[in-house]
Amino acid sequence: MLGDFNRRLSSADAEVYREWDDGEPAGLDLHIAAEDAGARPRCDNAKYASFIDHIVLSARADAVLVPGSFAELVYAETGDAQPSDHCPVSVTLKLD
Repeated sequence: MLGDFNRRLSSADAEVYREWDDGEPAGLDLHIAAEDAGARPRCDNAKYASFIDHIVLSARADAVLVPGSFAELVYAETGDAQPSDHCPVSVTLKLD
């Protein structure tokens, strides 16, 4: 899953993420790509401490994630001149 969640999924109060990552169906294990990469937002001069746009991977998808591939596109403009208050995030998956 990826997109603008408008939530800080890795924060202690991220109840919605805990509901998703509850192990059901059996064996389901989710991973937040930015968190797994140890990444911190740089969008708008690192205005926020954590991401609200996420890529959430299943264990199977996480297994084909290219290490170090998490990236955030940062705009040259800042503040009101920035095209959006969200910066796109991406990962690379190596599929056979």
